[in-house]
Amino acid sequence: MVTAVPALEVRNLSVVYDGVGAPVRAVDAVSLALAKGEILGLAGESGSGKSTLAFAVTGLLKIPGRVAAGQVLLGGAPVPLQDEAAMRRIRWRRLAIVLQSSMNALNPVLSVGQQMADAVLAHETVPYARALARAAEMCDLVHVQRRYLASYPHELSGGMRQRVCIAMALLLHPDVLIMDEPTTALDVVVQKRILEHVLQLRSRFGFSVLFITHDLPLMLQFCDRIAVLYAGRLAEAAPAAELRDRPAHPYTQGLLHAFPTLRGERRALTGIPGRAPDLRQPIPGCPFAPRCPVAVDVCSSRRPALVRLGGGDHLAACLLVEEPALGKGRAGAPAVLCADGAPRRAAADRAGPVLAAHGVSKRFAARGGRGTIRAVDSVDLELHAGEIVAVVGESGSGKSTLARLLLRLMPPDGGVVALDGRALTGSKVDAGFRHRVQMVFQDPFSAFNPVWTVGRSIGRAVALHHGRWDHARRQAFAARVLGDVGLGPAQEVLAKYPREFSGGQLQRLVVARALAVEPEVLVADEPTSMLDVSIGVEVLNLLHDLRQRRRIGVVYITHNLASARYLADRILVMYGGQVVESGGTEEVVRHPRHPYTQLLVASAPEPGSARLDAAAAELALVDAGIAASGCPFHNRCPLAMEVCRTEVPGVTATPQGTVRCHLYGGPESVAQNT
Repeated sequence: MVTAVPALEVRNLSVVYDGVGAPVRAVDAVSLALAKGEILGLAGESGSGKSTLAFAVTGLLKIPGRVAAGQVLLGGAPVPLQDEAAMRRIRWRRLAIVLQSSMNALNPVLSVGQQMADAVLAHETVPYARALARAAEMCDLVHVQRRYLASYPHELSGGMRQRVCIAMALLLHPDVLIMDEPTTALDVVVQKRILEHVLQLRSRFGFSVLFITHDLPLMLQFCDRIAVLYAGRLAEAAPAAELRDRPAHPYTQGLLHAFPTLRGERRALTGIPGRAPDLRQPIPGCPFAPRCPVAVDVCSSRRPALVRLGGGDHLAACLLVEEPALGKGRAGAPAVLCADGAPRRAAADRAGPVLAAHGVSKRFAARGGRGTIRAVDSVDLELHAGEIVAVVGESGSGKSTLARLLLRLMPPDGGVVALDGRALTGSKVDAGFRHRVQMVFQDPFSAFNPVWTVGRSIGRAVALHHGRWDHARRQAFAARVLGDVGLGPAQEVLAKYPREFSGGQLQRLVVARALAVEPEVLVADEPTSMLDVSIGVEVLNLLHDLRQRRRIGVVYITHNLASARYLADRILVMYGGQVVESGGTEEVVRHPRHPYTQLLVASAPEPGSARLDAAAAELALVDAGIAASGCPFHNRCPLAMEVCRTEVPGVTATPQGTVRCHLYGGPESVAQNT
């Protein structure tokens, strides 16, 4: 409900980071208002100023960051940002924040109950037992069982840790809750559950939410209004539905067309070309002008003002909106950022799989000797040259363990991995296998030795596999590899350290190092999960181009079904260590057969899909986990039968692929249950 006095107001706020040379202007004269009970989304790529603004509002900026201008008001009263003692009284009681990484936000050496009670005791003089009781009551509200109060953070799943962080933030019933990328590392199913529950809690307690993310499709489902930041400035703000249907700023339009979708045509995406400007340098005009497909000359020299469109709540800072005549004769709208047409796809080589897994299994002993965990359970996978196979599923489904088995980083307990039809046995892997099968790691920031130059890291890979080459030939080869991933000039790139590159550039370098040994297969484990959507599309396009030009086969591991649809020829869906469904990409996405695949499709955020529903939270937040007997999904399945609880389903072949479900145990069961 909109009230006359905003719950939170930011007026002309500017934040700078001082350092050697010119200061970095991370937030530049931003004004926002958050109404009571409203959810306001703050969107933008990494480096746009989203988290800096959140830290400034909560008084959590650390040196060298400082508020250079402007003010923050809470319920109409100025917030004393420079008075740390006063801020400590406000934080948690009136203004709380849920940080991006739930594992880092929780103290690893304190139990969940201890740190939740500490949050109460920091503001109220009550007995410890009463503080712990309040923590238990809040755990009930976020559907975390009370027994976990005695657990340590590492003993909880990612979704449970995130719910604990939300419970801590709401312990003292604040007026405003700031959520900074709270679902970045979570699977789509857990992500949807948590946000639906936040909606339910908001209905109960009436707090307002400032929701920060670079995931615009998710924001469109969750938020009432959305503000878009670029290079520290407010580019656009509007009600969520209006922003989706009538985006005015070219940057917003670029973001809306820079992510893969589950519906509609499979279109080749280009992302948003170029990079954000250097915020140490003055920007006299529009900061997006160098990347804008419809910019005119004046955009580089004149700063656009925020213009109200149609007299409503839609604001945009663009000269072409301010003065439409400036864009007269330009070639259409900024939607050209997304190229139409079917994506180019190479036909896979069907002469025989280059890499295959036949019935591979891996079990780990449970803690305390309480049985075993079926990490991978009789999985079959075939990868042909020039083919991309996606393996999708939630965390804990067995995807990364399967990757390690394919890479021979651990031996299987059963089954075999074969290269060119030859089974690989024994615990040792020869250099020839490493030469042909390489890994693309999930986190590009930890994939390189930080004290080595990139040239040394890539040069070491070249030397290990091309040891007889002289130095000049190695350097020339490294330069060619960098060219393959779109980086250069080679000498400049090779001389830099990992910290000098953006996340997207680092992920390209991870691919370049893998290519340095001229492999035939790449196993890519969540290579875009830590990247902005526009940079992630660049990496997906890079993998696609490599398979086109080099006929490289790619095993693409992800929990993002939309990116799997964009990139892959075939999809394998894993749950509880088993492949529960497989088939051609479009068939799996458009006509999912297994109830788990249907859950993944229904949970994926889409711009045109229905808003998240608070009423769904009660049922959805049951932590059923993987069943110990029968079908591993039966305790979460709405269609489960008695046989599902007692018998493991077999694999049924269909014209479209395979499905492992009792509903598809044969033609008769399909006819009866679909």
